[in-house]
Amino acid sequence: MSLWLLLTIGIGLSVALVTVGFFLWLPRHSPSVRDLGIALLTGATVSTAVFVVEFLFDSRRQDREERSTLQLELSRQNSLIGADLADRDLAHFFLQGKVLEGAHLARAKLIGANLREAKLGGADLASADLADADLTDAHLEYANLNGADLREANLERAQLGGAQARHADFSGSRLVFASLPSDLRNAAFTGANLSAADLRRANLRGADLRGANLEDALLSRAVLEGSLFDGRTKFPAGFREELPKPLQERCRGKADGRGAPRSTTAIVRGLAASVVYSLKDEKKTSADAATCVLPNVAWRDSRTHTPELSELKELLDEKRPERWSPAEPDPYGFKIAAPRNVATLTGEDLALGSNETLASFVTSTVPQEQDFPQVRIRRARAIKLLDGTPGCTRRYSYRTSGGSRTAATDLYFVRAGWGFIFTVKADSEVFALYEPDFQRFFDALHVVPDRSDRTPDEDCGD
Repeated sequence: MSLWLLLTIGIGLSVALVTVGFFLWLPRHSPSVRDLGIALLTGATVSTAVFVVEFLFDSRRQDREERSTLQLELSRQNSLIGADLADRDLAHFFLQGKVLEGAHLARAKLIGANLREAKLGGADLASADLADADLTDAHLEYANLNGADLREANLERAQLGGAQARHADFSGSRLVFASLPSDLRNAAFTGANLSAADLRRANLRGADLRGANLEDALLSRAVLEGSLFDGRTKFPAGFREELPKPLQERCRGKADGRGAPRSTTAIVRGLAASVVYSLKDEKKTSADAATCVLPNVAWRDSRTHTPELSELKELLDEKRPERWSPAEPDPYGFKIAAPRNVATLTGEDLALGSNETLASFVTSTVPQEQDFPQVRIRRARAIKLLDGTPGCTRRYSYRTSGGSRTAATDLYFVRAGWGFIFTVKADSEVFALYEPDFQRFFDALHVVPDRSDRTPDEDCGD
């Protein structure tokens, strides 16, 4: 018999005794009967209190036993693929290196859990509590982290390419060298350490970056419009200089070591305030930092392009089909277009993170739904190009704001710490008409199928 059933029966009996006792206690009865009613009321109250206390004690003991049993069961298994652990209490569990791919962990309590090197690809962690959890070197590719609590968590070198983390809370977390999700809309990074993190092409619209450390972070093509920052936010070198001058003045704050001239009155007020702040928690001293909103910033992690991209641009420009021509300057690379821009070729180079591979580069740049509505992605294909450099191609299509569908093919390869992406695209209805032109560009790069033993799944991120 369950504890909750016993509680229901016990409360029912207590209510019955209290009802009878109250009835007997009414003034219309004789003193002896009223005394009996008082005795019943007193006994029912005391017994109910004792029963509730015992129930709570037994309930906690049962929870501890179930938790211990679950912990022992999980410790004996390394593969927990697809495990249903939603809403379970896994706080402080030792899950290092466990394979939890596709696991159901929505709303799970994972406070302080050891998930170092855990495989959580495709896992559902929506609204999970991962505060203070250790996710160092963990793999969370394509995981659902929407609404998850990751405050003060350690995600150093964690791989989250393709994951979703809308409204997730990363406040105070450590994300050094982490490869972060592309969908980070309205996520909180207050006071987080994102130094050298990979945020390329990430959508950070509405994110809170106040007090965050983004030094040396990779931000090429990241959508930062509408995100919040303040004077404590540390951006990559040169980033603030790209902002409008009034915004720089307002939000350079103490972190920049500069300040506008102040009057004598302001100085006195500042000294008085410093005395008050010295008696408070240090975090409160930064609460008055001006909050600013980032505009649309076209940022490249390197202000110059690689010589190789320039050489490839010249090669492709020389081999371009008739009537194609170089388009307007592109801060991310170059663009060659057919008349009226009905078909285009773009080339881009991206600085890679430390130890980044072709597979992780391809995964981090997979088209996402928030950027490419109704996107349909085909499996990546292994290829070789130029002097035998391994690469990948990926075909996909998506719906434009005008309602039509655009088809595209991405070509990826990696060289000397740089990733290169070449994209050909056109409206789906005319894509086939321009395929000979696209093939001409790929022929110029000597793109051929890879007939070696290289596995596309491993090298192309699939």
